[in-house]
Amino acid sequence: MAQAPPTNKPEIPMKPIRYLGLVLLVLTTALPALADRVRDDDKKNNADGFAPMFNGRDLTGWVNVNCAPGTFYVKNNEIITTGKPTGYLRTQKQYENFIAEFEWMHIPPSPGAVGNSGFFVWADPLPAVGAPYTRGIEVQVLVNLEYKNKKGQVTATSQGDLFSMGALPAV
Repeated sequence: MAQAPPTNKPEIPMKPIRYLGLVLLVLTTALPALADRVRDDDKKNNADGFAPMFNGRDLTGWVNVNCAPGTFYVKNNEIITTGKPTGYLRTQKQYENFIAEFEWMHIPPSPGAVGNSGFFVWADPLPAVGAPYTRGIEVQVLVNLEYKNKKGQVTATSQGDLFSMGALPAV
């Protein structure tokens, strides 16, 4: 795995799966996404062919699902969530055949608390009536959930695990 380029930011202890940066998911919220093609005119706006999903200023292009209006907000070029109530934020547009790259950080409410969240892909735009989340694939984003061996050494975390959510069959 490639190393992140050096930064001038103060070092904050983080789990090795990702670096400090864009806070997309904190506590018990989930970010769904992404299921139709990026339009050609979006690709033309970027020399590398990628269309950014977040403008760094506000939540233009995003839809709050099952949350109070202030649950998600933007501060210092980051999407931040209070985690209450549980719900998620999704893009207005849907994508397929994509490369999603994001940085995340949980700030647990107390030392050692587990932060549980996820990044949804190939998901329905809205959950079914009575369902808390949409049907799709969740890429798990956790902090402080560690599996230890008999010596107390951390042998694995569950960050990056894939889950089938809703009635979506896993193959």
